[in-house]
Amino acid sequence: MISLTTALSWLNVLSTNTTAIRKENQPFVAQFFDVSQPKQLTNLLRNTLSFTDSPFEKAEIRLNAAAANCELQCYEEASVLIREALDFYKKQDPNIAEHRHYCATAQWAQGIIEKWLRNPTVYQSWFSAYQNFEKNAADPNLIRKLPFTKEWYAKTLESMEIDLISTAEYIYTWLDYFTPNHLSQAIHDWRIRITSLIICKDYQQVFKLLGKLAGIAENKQEAEEKEEIYIFCGLASYLVSNYDRALKYYQKGLSSLPSRQHHDAITRWLKGIALWEYNQQHLAVAEWEKSIEYFEEEKEIVNRNNNQEAHQWYKDKIPLLKKALERNVKEFITPATRLNPFKKPPHIIIPTIVQDT
Repeated sequence: MISLTTALSWLNVLSTNTTAIRKENQPFVAQFFDVSQPKQLTNLLRNTLSFTDSPFEKAEIRLNAAAANCELQCYEEASVLIREALDFYKKQDPNIAEHRHYCATAQWAQGIIEKWLRNPTVYQSWFSAYQNFEKNAADPNLIRKLPFTKEWYAKTLESMEIDLISTAEYIYTWLDYFTPNHLSQAIHDWRIRITSLIICKDYQQVFKLLGKLAGIAENKQEAEEKEEIYIFCGLASYLVSNYDRALKYYQKGLSSLPSRQHHDAITRWLKGIALWEYNQQHLAVAEWEKSIEYFEEEKEIVNRNNNQEAHQWYKDKIPLLKKALERNVKEFITPATRLNPFKKPPHIIIPTIVQDT
């Protein structure tokens, strides 16, 4: 995964300066990483912010303080600081490439903290960052002004998408990429309501509604809609960290007839993500390998059918899936201290929830 250190290093890629923080203030910011107590860091941050009137410098100081908070395992405090910086960047002109770049950097950093905190908003933060960088990569004025950015954005966007592929929500968006879903309007409404409850962390209500939705799926006559309901139930269960329930729903989706290879490939990748979080890494890898195999087969099918748009899509996505698989395996067998400059976040306690039966 892209580290917080790497993400924050993006901040001034478009600037001739390596940082917006003035030289006289840099020693104070460096001290952020020397303190051992959160209260010391808070006081030092307050004093450092008082030394500048520049809102861009204040935002970057807050991002550095967020990184220092992560070293102290104060992830909630880090999240607040990044959000304050992000709120400032969002108020800037979105038509200016530099402003989009600042915003994207803070959005990606926010997503990293949310992932550590197991917040269900990781995907929204990361995808927003990805979209902002996409806009810059397609900005002819920016590329003409700074030619090196063309290659920089291409490489960074690929790294970002590899991380996105490890989020269930991103993979779920591929489900209807080629054909509309089969969900009725009533089921769409259920999906919106459950998603809202997940963001609000109302887990008891989420599982209550998922139980009812799964019951509706059981009685559905149309196999395609039944499958899609189960896949959503699996996704929703995963997002509230009930991996066992997510796996059961995904398996029900795979067992629904008729089999659709594109959907099966995505469901197997989703199943692999849940297995990985469930500490069943070897089973996760097997599901991901099977998913890639299905995608490869589907690529050949659409090519024979002369569907060049779909064929190109599979050609673009399959290498990223393989890289994501390779990276996950590599990180699994590498000591955590070598993967992340910050300490591993503590285990997050999920509130007691009422599970559906």
